[in-house]
Amino acid sequence: MVTPTSRVGGGAALSFAYFVNRSQVLKQYRLFLREIRPLARDTRLEVQHTIRAKFDATRHETNPTEVKRHLAYGHSQMQHVRELVNSVSSTPMKSSRPSSPAPPKPSVSLAGTWTDAPAAADDVNESQEDIKGRVGKGWPWSR
Repeated sequence: MVTPTSRVGGGAALSFAYFVNRSQVLKQYRLFLREIRPLARDTRLEVQHTIRAKFDATRHETNPTEVKRHLAYGHSQMQHVRELVNSVSSTPMKSSRPSSPAPPKPSVSLAGTWTDAPAAADDVNESQEDIKGRVGKGWPWSR
């Protein structure tokens, strides 16, 4: 009979926190691999090897506090990897094909729009509200 504290293989049952930490570690590892994808092949393989070595070094850690500490360290290292990838990918790379000129942008002029048109009646008493939604000149604005 299998008791709640034992497994079929005879070892101790693993806690729920173990599986939560394991999923977070795997998620972080996959995120590292996604982040280094834009790097050149040789550089990417070198960085991937380094990442794998760091994860393998702490593979058998069972203390949940230590696992969380390693996850936090991995998060800070993720920031460094992102900066590395951004600095490398922001440098212009020579393209084998010539670039086409950018299409011309249309010029936008606000002159002559409905907001520049004069009010229908300049006398405030005749027209208390402007049909175009502009603020009036007389009362209550003249206070």
